[in-house]
Amino acid sequence: MRKKCFIGIVVLLCMTCLAGCQKNSPESTSDNQLMEVIDRSRIDDQSFEVVLNEWGKVTFVSCMPDFYDENLDPLTDASFYLLKEEKVLYRFPYVSDHNIRESGLCEGVSFVFFEDINEDSKDEIVIGVLYVSGAGPQGMIPYTEIRIYEDGGNEFVYNQNLSDEMNEKLTDEVTAEYVKTLLKE
Repeated sequence: MRKKCFIGIVVLLCMTCLAGCQKNSPESTSDNQLMEVIDRSRIDDQSFEVVLNEWGKVTFVSCMPDFYDENLDPLTDASFYLLKEEKVLYRFPYVSDHNIRESGLCEGVSFVFFEDINEDSKDEIVIGVLYVSGAGPQGMIPYTEIRIYEDGGNEFVYNQNLSDEMNEKLTDEVTAEYVKTLLKE
């Protein structure tokens, strides 16, 4: 009898916990919080509605670090998302641990373009992120880093080798057209 009573209490507690979890689902709370961050840190001129491979019609969104967060590390990097119907469909992988760079302050996104660069019949996403480094008499020195994301079907993969190769070839004046030319070589 005690065993049945104990099991009944455990089941009742589990059901109560599950009901409470459904009301305040951390996933829905975090999705709402994430959308708030995206809305306030979105770079409008580097966010695009696009039909992207099998993802369909989506909004590619570039975001600056969330400067409204008082605990923000100054070396926090830009972030990128795919949205569908005002919901986060996908967050692009960070290129550094926890999206914190070792050096260089994120100043913006210079360009984004969608192009099949590896001839797999899927558009890759090529992003030019603008950073500044240095201080003192010479002041802040701007530079651009390229990120290339390849569509793996249900995820995008950061192609670090190709991105690093491209970054080694960059000049001071980096434009989307210049990068497109480099990629064709």
